[in-house]
Amino acid sequence: MIEVFESSDCPQFIFNVTMQNHGGYNIKKMAGVELVELKEAWRGFSDVETYLTLIRESDKAIEGLLEYFRTVDRPVIVCIFGDHQPGVNGLWIEEVMGKTKEQITFEEQQRKYCVPYIIWANYDMGKSPQTLNTSSNYLGALLLDQAGIDRSDYMKFLVQMQKEIPILNAFGYQTKDEVWHSFEETIEVSKWIYDYKIVQYNAMFDTKRNKKYYIPKNV
Repeated sequence: MIEVFESSDCPQFIFNVTMQNHGGYNIKKMAGVELVELKEAWRGFSDVETYLTLIRESDKAIEGLLEYFRTVDRPVIVCIFGDHQPGVNGLWIEEVMGKTKEQITFEEQQRKYCVPYIIWANYDMGKSPQTLNTSSNYLGALLLDQAGIDRSDYMKFLVQMQKEIPILNAFGYQTKDEVWHSFEETIEVSKWIYDYKIVQYNAMFDTKRNKKYYIPKNV
């Protein structure tokens, strides 16, 4: 990341995906790295040990990255997020949740997609820190707002949708009353999901799409 950043003085947008914590979690490949130690009852879950060790290493890397950007004289905004919790041993997940797979409710299933995120800048953006429950499909709009960039028409659509459906993942979505729904339900608010799928297709696959709807106005 730092090498790419230093390669140019021009404005940059860098989208970086790390696979370090995605799996598989082979403890035999962790030679030379001090492992996170689980409590005795969980010591048989080597994939959990491996994952937590890698998360600790990622924390160190993030700290180093942000410390670097604190020192540069160019304005920088960093957004860090994940898309789901790790696919480790299901028996360990059941122990942590205190339920078998069959006992886990639809609402509890959503917790598998609950991950932290941050939007950080090396300068004063003039906004108070806040905590917001959201989903990754809205992060682009949030990031543009923090950067002071006008929303595209697509982003305006997302902002309106977020008011009715603040969270969306692979299994379902949460409405503004904090109730979770599956995609199979036929409730009125599902029209947002229907429209969103159309917009997604247009953005990603439609060869005749009009790009102006997806480009911020002042970029």
